[in-house]
Amino acid sequence: MRLPSPRARFGRFSRFAGADHGARGPRHGHGRPGGALAAGAPLPAASYVSLGEWPTPSLSSMATKGNLKGFTLGFATSYGCKASWFGAYDPRTGWQADEIAKIRAAGGDVKVSFGGASGIELAQACGTVPTLAAEYDAVVKAYGLKYIDLGLEGAAVADPASITRRSQALKTVQQNNPGLKISLTLPVLPSGLDANGLNVLKSAGVTLDMVNVMAMDNYQGAGDQGAKRTKGHPFARFIPPRPFHACP
Repeated sequence: MRLPSPRARFGRFSRFAGADHGARGPRHGHGRPGGALAAGAPLPAASYVSLGEWPTPSLSSMATKGNLKGFTLGFATSYGCKASWFGAYDPRTGWQADEIAKIRAAGGDVKVSFGGASGIELAQACGTVPTLAAEYDAVVKAYGLKYIDLGLEGAAVADPASITRRSQALKTVQQNNPGLKISLTLPVLPSGLDANGLNVLKSAGVTLDMVNVMAMDNYQGAGDQGAKRTKGHPFARFIPPRPFHACP
């Protein structure tokens, strides 16, 4: 099902590169929604791919050419209070499930990222925790996901009401999907996370697998921008002992 909305384009993708490398394994599974989409190798961090680009990127081709095992797929946003691939495709139909199956057949996996810089994140579009949780859960089940990411920026990282609603909904989703790993991708200043980002972490209410740092070049001289932002930052105490990932 294609939703009656123009396709959006996203200029920012491949934010991170942390996927496993290795030989291709035997093929298995298939691309039907609700089918046998067995999860592949652990995926703590993986390159962002904007599926809103035109033509739609071929995950299997990029995996082969780049010797990559996994991707973070962006971005799932809202169409009203319904999960949508950037206002163009309904995730419930399993759009791109065939490509995801190929990645898993090769021993890898994907995570879906909700949010991004364009569109409206679901927590801002859905007014109640149950309806929001149902939309997140629908995407998890449509693709048999073991990993999801919340890429929050702009209004989504600064709206207390939607932050609280999202945190409560994600708690339900994690309870309904045992073993589901949730990561946050948050913008940072040269000094680290700002008050909005820290508030997102404090209100998380779920077991977070990882926090990705949305690091940019702030023209402050040579050096590892990501390390400057994360080293000794107070947000570390809110997160279980897993690595932080940042790109310079």
